[in-house]
Amino acid sequence: MNNLLFKLARNKLFNISIRSLISNFYYTYKKVKYRKYRSKNNLNFDWNKQNFNRTALLNFIISCHSKKTNSRYLEIGCQNNLNFNAIGLKSKVGVDPDIGGTLRLTSDQFFKQNRSKFDLIFLDGLHTYEQTKIDLLNSLAAINNDGVIVLDDFIPRNWKEHFTPRVQTNWNGDIWKIAFELVKSKGIDYRIIPIDGGQCVIFKNSNEYYIPDLGSKYKDLDYDYFFNNFNKLSVIDLDSGLRWISESLENKKI
Repeated sequence: MNNLLFKLARNKLFNISIRSLISNFYYTYKKVKYRKYRSKNNLNFDWNKQNFNRTALLNFIISCHSKKTNSRYLEIGCQNNLNFNAIGLKSKVGVDPDIGGTLRLTSDQFFKQNRSKFDLIFLDGLHTYEQTKIDLLNSLAAINNDGVIVLDDFIPRNWKEHFTPRVQTNWNGDIWKIAFELVKSKGIDYRIIPIDGGQCVIFKNSNEYYIPDLGSKYKDLDYDYFFNNFNKLSVIDLDSGLRWISESLENKKI
């Protein structure tokens, strides 16, 4: 039933009102189905009150990079091109299996045939721990030594934004599990900036980096684990985050 509803909600033969109605019914059904996983915990972030989003962050990184507007940019997951078209670079590659970007491929298909290096990579693909971990590892192999990787939606504010499979339109997924692996990584420097869903900024400081594979341990972790251990992650405010990015890129020039 749920697969049928999902396909109907995405069927462009229906007008937007009917698709919206089906979508609302679909997600209501999912919330009821997975109600035993509900949590009362919430993180109090209001993304709508912030005047700095993911696009502003990416363009700030470009402005700090030594190559400036000559930087090469890769975006995984472009959807409606709202972010992709606003990146002020000529050399851009956008990968999406459905709509948007420049290449109609899955991220796995793209990285399998890719031979290029990039200065900035933005990961906004399938928001599951498993797929985003694969995308991150592939990105680390494709990023230049002075490059930056940004992962979208690292801070789910409640169980509905976290829960996988998706139970509502606004979805972060469980990619936050990667953050706890990054805590134990080597040769990797990261910070999570609490803007626009939570943006995780990563620098590769060594080609001999190491990120532990804790997938089997983290597989069944729920939102309460994320909420209760949130203070163990390297989360910094926007001003501190921008300063850290600027200083890190400046050090890469030396």
